[in-house]
Amino acid sequence: PEKAVFRICGDDAFKLYINDKKVGEGYNCKIAQQYDVKRFLKQGENIFFIELINHASVGGLLFEGEISTAKQNISFVSGEKTLFSENGKSDWTAPHLAGSPPTSPWGPINLIIFNP
Repeated sequence: PEKAVFRICGDDAFKLYINDKKVGEGYNCKIAQQYDVKRFLKQGENIFFIELINHASVGGLLFEGEISTAKQNISFVSGEKTLFSENGKSDWTAPHLAGSPPTSPWGPINLIIFNP
């Protein structure tokens, strides 16, 4: 791709992997992190896996991304098509949607840009 960007924040924390390679991690649900993920992508199907770490109450996850090639632009966001699993292998379920920021529990979200 010519461009590939992924923005994410998790409550309480997250680790982001693409095609089994660790991209980054974050520990503040009020600060989204942006990654240039072009070097993690391959031709064909790519697997984005997010480990969400939650220490108390209900966890939460927000993400969005864009992948641009000469032929197309692909955008994606967390939402009703995002699936969750307690063990990351089975029993995948749909999320409970609380709403987009700045709705509770998120409030305003700031952005930090990383280029791993």
